[in-house]
Amino acid sequence: MGYSGTALNEKFSYTITVEDEVQCVTIISEGKLNITKHSDIKDSDYRAGNQYMYFKAGVYNQHNEGADRDYVQATFSNIHNKHKG
Repeated sequence: MGYSGTALNEKFSYTITVEDEVQCVTIISEGKLNITKHSDIKDSDYRAGNQYMYFKAGVYNQHNEGADRDYVQATFSNIHNKHKG
């Protein structure tokens, strides 16, 4: 049982947390090990001008070229957010 990527139409969950200038992203898929990535964001300007970054849920095509039939799609069954303070 290991992580082998995410298949098309596979359901998965993820969590994103930021505490003490460390961002943690965890991918959770049934039957696979959870994968967590920690990033130090203190030098990322995420709070420049006291304007903190925000999270957007969606899919965004990352190229400027491609066939007219290219598209991206995501279906969210539940979104929950929580903020301290």
